[in-house]
Amino acid sequence: MKQVNVLYALVRRPKGGVETYIYNVHKHINKSLVHIDYIIGDYDSTDIFVKKIESMGSHVYVLPEIKLTNIVDFFSELNSFLKSNKQYDIIHCHSAISAVFYLLIAKKNGIKHRIIHGHSSKYSDKGIIKSIRNYILTLPVKHLANHYFSCSVGVGEFLYGEKYVKQNKVFIAKNAIHAEKFRFNFNIRQKVREDLGLKDKFVIGHVGRFSPVKNHTFIIDIFDAVYKKNKQSVLLLIGTGELQNYIKEKVRKLNLENSVLFMGWRDDINMLLQAIDVFILPSKFEGLPLSCIEAQAAGVPCILSDNITKEVKITNLVVFKSIEDSAEEWADEILYFLDKKEQRKDTYQNIIEAGYDIKSEVQKLEKYYMSLLN
Repeated sequence: MKQVNVLYALVRRPKGGVETYIYNVHKHINKSLVHIDYIIGDYDSTDIFVKKIESMGSHVYVLPEIKLTNIVDFFSELNSFLKSNKQYDIIHCHSAISAVFYLLIAKKNGIKHRIIHGHSSKYSDKGIIKSIRNYILTLPVKHLANHYFSCSVGVGEFLYGEKYVKQNKVFIAKNAIHAEKFRFNFNIRQKVREDLGLKDKFVIGHVGRFSPVKNHTFIIDIFDAVYKKNKQSVLLLIGTGELQNYIKEKVRKLNLENSVLFMGWRDDINMLLQAIDVFILPSKFEGLPLSCIEAQAAGVPCILSDNITKEVKITNLVVFKSIEDSAEEWADEILYFLDKKEQRKDTYQNIIEAGYDIKSEVQKLEKYYMSLLN
């Protein structure tokens, strides 16, 4: 059986849930059937994500960062690369907005199978001007691509329209996880809480990059309201990003420095989730947040913004709230779980039955790739 050669195209190094999804796929895919290489606009060769990918036998190629001032250079280098590397059967673009740049040149160079993959339900979180620009950039994509992926039905409808989804033209590539790795374990919970000095604390957790869409300012307001009612409360913020220093300053001004832990980038999120009592995600918008799938897999109650697709609710652990509600209302919802924090359940079977285990999802992806060659 011929091995499928796939080129993953990214405008920049992936972050957050997209990074985790791509890494999970790459780690678990049958590499004798599917070989994946990467082409990324502007990245640091010492980056841990790049090193992990290369350690699994893949090549990571760098292009100039896409900017108005160097768009000609970008197209020229991409064109030269694809002319010299004819081995790729499929190009798989993981950004609907930047896909137009890759797909245009890929089509010109005769790559037969061109995938666009939607990961978000909005065009931008940085204002109306960028949203309009990004919307315009996505307009040609449906014609340049000939295969359509989405992390959820909602994102598929947003990006391609309801008609495409109803006609089964959209492949739903679920943001699956290694379910066994996140499975609730009481002994791990006790050890992690002890190691972090959280033994008797009520622990609220958030996983996400520090960017406007994740709404960290509101998270701190919520925690401030929680802390005023329960001094044993602690907030774990897992992730990095451009707004981190701003949020640290807000925490300092509220005198919460001893109760808000900035955990940075972590590769042991499965362990940290064991220690958390309530997971919160008051995002302004999302695609289908992988972090919430992980939290549910660890048996953690989740309080989410109602801007997030209801598809994310795969257990009865999820509660939706409006970000128009006050911080005090969110705090009351969180504190409901104060007396229930030790009542954790094993949700492993729920995750499997909902189709969010990476092993079964990767098998579907392998079959899809292989079917394109046949």
